[in-house]
Amino acid sequence: MDQLISDAQINSDVIRGISLWQFFFAMLFSLTLNLILAKCYQYFNTNYTNPSSTIRTIVFIGLIITLIMVIIGSNIARAFALVGAMSIVRFRNPLKDPKDLTYIFASIAIGMASGTFFYEYAIIFLAFFISANYLMKYLVFKKDSMEFRILKIKFLNDDMEFLETLFKKSKIQSKLVNSSNFIENDRTYIDHVYELKFKNLKEFENIVKMLIDSNKFQLDILAGDPESGN
Repeated sequence: MDQLISDAQINSDVIRGISLWQFFFAMLFSLTLNLILAKCYQYFNTNYTNPSSTIRTIVFIGLIITLIMVIIGSNIARAFALVGAMSIVRFRNPLKDPKDLTYIFASIAIGMASGTFFYEYAIIFLAFFISANYLMKYLVFKKDSMEFRILKIKFLNDDMEFLETLFKKSKIQSKLVNSSNFIENDRTYIDHVYELKFKNLKEFENIVKMLIDSNKFQLDILAGDPESGN
């Protein structure tokens, strides 16, 4: 950081002598390509959660990286100074889907290409990235063809054991993807979101019927229901 300040004092032309119009075009170019990337993420996103936060992150990170690359230029000392400054940032919010990370890295790549004025490389990369997404969408990498449902279940804390026993007795593969609890009328309620995988739809229908008939659970299918178009 001291080196960066020293460079700025000695040479006020911190951005390598590029004009403001060149800088403006680089930012506009980065914004355009990252907006296209964000729309691509929105189109291919299959997660049941709201993707708006990740979409904003994709666009903003691309712009930030563009500016950083313009500032760094070919100055090694400036690069080390910025790495040191950025190292104090800590990210502790886990991504629910590893695929989100690939889009963030793609945004960084576009930002780096835009900030170093390799515009044609950024366009070619984005075209290949979107094409790869289309290709992966129609290629199936599964050992078995299984259906899935994302099921949200609300119940009293006392009924947890009944629910776990029911899942263990069934042939359905269950994975807890989100959990929260709250107190209502001095009673502790739990909200669980499960990802259920199964080969036989009848098994899923049976377990849903048992949960409803018990009058202990409130169910909501968030994704994977053919009637909902997912």
